[in-house]
Amino acid sequence: MDISVLVPTYNRPEDLERCLKAVYRQTHMPKEVIVTVRVDDDATHDLLARLLPQLPQSPAELILVDLHEPGVVQAMNKGIGVCTADIVAITDDDAEPFPDWLERLRARFMESNEVVGVGGRDLVYHNGTYQERKVKKVGKLLWYGKMIGNHHVGSGAPSDADFLKGVNCAYRTDKLKAIGFEKRLLGKGAQVHWELVLGLALRRMGGRLIYDPEIKVNHYEGKRHDVDQRQTFVHPVATKNMVHNETYAVLTHLKSLQIFVFFFWAVMFGTTASPGLVQIVRYLLKGKGSVVPRSVYCFQGRVMGLQTWLKH
Repeated sequence: MDISVLVPTYNRPEDLERCLKAVYRQTHMPKEVIVTVRVDDDATHDLLARLLPQLPQSPAELILVDLHEPGVVQAMNKGIGVCTADIVAITDDDAEPFPDWLERLRARFMESNEVVGVGGRDLVYHNGTYQERKVKKVGKLLWYGKMIGNHHVGSGAPSDADFLKGVNCAYRTDKLKAIGFEKRLLGKGAQVHWELVLGLALRRMGGRLIYDPEIKVNHYEGKRHDVDQRQTFVHPVATKNMVHNETYAVLTHLKSLQIFVFFFWAVMFGTTASPGLVQIVRYLLKGKGSVVPRSVYCFQGRVMGLQTWLKH
């Protein structure tokens, strides 16, 4: 069973250099390394021209895929189109896979044909510092539509998941080519929650997704471009796009009664990222008035997601 690596990138040459050097230090070498690059990204093209002769001699071919449109969904659809391995592992350009990353991913797939996706932990660094925290419930969608991520702090034994995290995941290539990455998601950068849409679709097909916290990558703070400014608490476009994508993904998976419960929960409670009425009151009591415009953008995103789902 061979494995390819797919790295979508945009204007992060220093991060990409660190990522690719880590990929070429793997204990199990990939069949090919596919890097998707926008045609106007001169900095990345310059880096690759300089870096290519420096990479270790390896049978892993470095394949560059030029992109004429923005968005990670477009990039990954183009990338898997040229993939020839049985498995495709995906990571971000601001990640640094551990040396045994591919070896561990491959081993999980070898355990059962039912396993269609495998992912692991990303050790998130803020200002160069990693904050240790451990939880056991990772990558779950609760019955009423609430997402539980926690991929960056997962611990314990490998477990089944409903979705994986894009910085550290791998899938059977034939399944990806059959489904493709969802083109209805909004955003010109990260197109947040593409992993949720994909994971739920694979689960509906009867496949298993495995999260193994021992499969690790370091995950640094890469500069975000376009409107993908999720670190800004009040950003109209980024917030609406994120909530739209989450809402659309959840609605494609839930049944009729669950959908009503989901909207009640989202409007009344929500989360810190997508605040409902209870969260709004909590923020206001703390003197954080910025929650009001964010909640408006979240509500608009919910409506947009519902409209996209109804058109589906």
